[in-house]
Amino acid sequence: MPGTDVGRRVAVFDAPSGASGDMVLAALVDAGAPLDAVTAALRRAGLEAVELVPSRVERGGTRALRLDVRGAPESGLGPRDIARLIESAGLPPRARERALAALSRLEEAEAAVHGSGHAHFHELGGVDTAVDLIGAALAFELLGVEAAACPVVTVGAGAVAQSAHGPLPASPPPAAAEVLLRARFRLRFVEAPVELVTPTGAALLAALAEPRDAAIVPGRAGIGAGTRDLAGRPNVLRVFIGEEAEEPETRTLTLLEANIDDMTPAALAAARDALLAAGALDAWFEPIAMKKGRPAQKLCVLAPAGQEPRFADLILRETTTLGVRFTTYRRFEAERWSETVPTPYGPIRVKASRWGDRVRRVPEFDDVASLARSLGRPFLDLYEALSREVGRLP
Repeated sequence: MPGTDVGRRVAVFDAPSGASGDMVLAALVDAGAPLDAVTAALRRAGLEAVELVPSRVERGGTRALRLDVRGAPESGLGPRDIARLIESAGLPPRARERALAALSRLEEAEAAVHGSGHAHFHELGGVDTAVDLIGAALAFELLGVEAAACPVVTVGAGAVAQSAHGPLPASPPPAAAEVLLRARFRLRFVEAPVELVTPTGAALLAALAEPRDAAIVPGRAGIGAGTRDLAGRPNVLRVFIGEEAEEPETRTLTLLEANIDDMTPAALAAARDALLAAGALDAWFEPIAMKKGRPAQKLCVLAPAGQEPRFADLILRETTTLGVRFTTYRRFEAERWSETVPTPYGPIRVKASRWGDRVRRVPEFDDVASLARSLGRPFLDLYEALSREVGRLP
């Protein structure tokens, strides 16, 4: 039923400076996820030496939470090693699935970038990557979030980094770009001297969030800080958490228009009727003044989106205009239907509509006119009486 309501608990990620795994985790912890629970999961995974050290920092003019991973071994881990750590962390089922989904996206992206059937995690941090995947997936779950959205990801442009394979574009790096491409995120490109989106950050966004707009009633928020303090850009990732606002659905429509100054009223009426018969949602005329003050009519046709060529062709065939312009609109629509109801004057058809809890019924003009003629009563008097009758219906 149309109308604004609140629904499931969702998160919205705002990535003005991209995302890294530690930024995602820090933002979720800053939003209220207990760091102790994340640390306990790392212990269960066998990462006893790893410590997450929180600190408050400024990135640009924004205060944010920074999480430093200390005690992680320098050597990298392969995909199977990270999978075993995730499996051993004792995560809730949904958190485990999300962590493994992020890992799978990393594997697929790395394999595609290197043109092989298996992934090479040369550019990933190994244990750092495992910490980010386990921690972010668990923090997301502990916040009670069911789903998330990320409307756009800022990825940078122009930076180059040295890698095990030689110089590579770094904003975004190839693996991160592959993850974002496969997830179909909308990307914002800005000049950046360094990497803004890491492969792990991209994989977590892809596993946790959908690439869509969102409307929420926010209850809490968190800000995670990146390692660097970038000039002219706050290097942070924000997350907003709240109840999803279920907005009224809209329908996309097209308004086609043509100015006409050389047709008779009868011919114009015939053209309008032809358009309505062809499926136009509505058609009408508006009086206008054209060049040299000539009075004219503007033909307006409301049609379903995607059918502009068909209705433009019909307008050009049925009228003398030489051109048809069109504009796309979005329309909120009440639910509507037709029904026949009994009245003291006999059964009539009514047009009914519902918006939220409000139901409105209006007598059908043709039925009222026919009934007025048969009863010998003025149309207006009978219409008003019937309107009162149908207005009392449940």
